[in-house]
Amino acid sequence: MLRNLICPSDQIPNNPVGGVTSGRWYGVTSYGGNGGTRSYDPLNAALDGIFHTTGPGSQPAPNQKPVLVADVLDGTANTFLFGERSHIDPNYDTYARATPPKAAEPMGEWGWWAPSGAVWGLAT
Repeated sequence: MLRNLICPSDQIPNNPVGGVTSGRWYGVTSYGGNGGTRSYDPLNAALDGIFHTTGPGSQPAPNQKPVLVADVLDGTANTFLFGERSHIDPNYDTYARATPPKAAEPMGEWGWWAPSGAVWGLAT
């Protein structure tokens, strides 16, 4: 676990976290890349952020290209590359506990930020 990827005020009780359905483990972070005004579902992505799907399997269009630092015309000092997310949400945790077992992770284990595998890989 990389402690500098977790905000000191964030509450992540277990890290890394075991995958609910896959049996895989993943690390949870307080920060996520700027995917734009709409980054998920990739078929409906706005493509106005820094991070989005690329390559032959990219969506909503195939062969999308990554955003390069040189493409940021206003300078990187005025551009949000990453945002912060809190893992504290008692209302969501109430919902997660009310669903069938293993149907929803508690907020402290929520690590799904954007497409993250197979043809949905992200690039910058």
